[in-house]
Amino acid sequence: MKIVHDIIGVNWIWLFLLLPIFSGCEKESTTNTDIKPRPVISYKTTLPIETITIADQPFIIELASNNQTRQKGLMSRKSLEKNRGMLFLFRKEGDLSFHMNNCLIDIDIAFIKATGEITTIHEMKKPLPGKPSLLYDTKAKSKYALELAAGTFARLGVKEGDIITIPKTIKQISPEASIR
Repeated sequence: MKIVHDIIGVNWIWLFLLLPIFSGCEKESTTNTDIKPRPVISYKTTLPIETITIADQPFIIELASNNQTRQKGLMSRKSLEKNRGMLFLFRKEGDLSFHMNNCLIDIDIAFIKATGEITTIHEMKKPLPGKPSLLYDTKAKSKYALELAAGTFARLGVKEGDIITIPKTIKQISPEASIR
């Protein structure tokens, strides 16, 4: 009888020691509702960021305003979230042309006048292996180029001639002159 009592006593001791551990985990995981998941960003940026509203949808936009950032653009990105993009700023309106060299994803591009009017929209395709990259030109002089995830403009019903409001904070940036 003493052996059975000792075994039961040992089991009660273990149960007494482990119960707070298990109940602590349970309590913490079921009552902690203050923690909110952070958005997952597939890349880090050191570029300035602004928000632009397009067709009543907010977009977080990286600003490329100098030669180095404009030349790199979205090269080597493996993904682009549907509410993110890049705005290329130029000192004055001009004939703009973009390519997809070293781009890993398809991208939409809209060329935009200083007034905010969209002059041209292209669905840019990543180059096929061993094939040269196509050039995507604007139909009219433009001051900005906006790149978003592929299919975004069509999904939002945005078309050439529509106006995108460029915030004052972006208009106040003095872009570096482009290499030409």
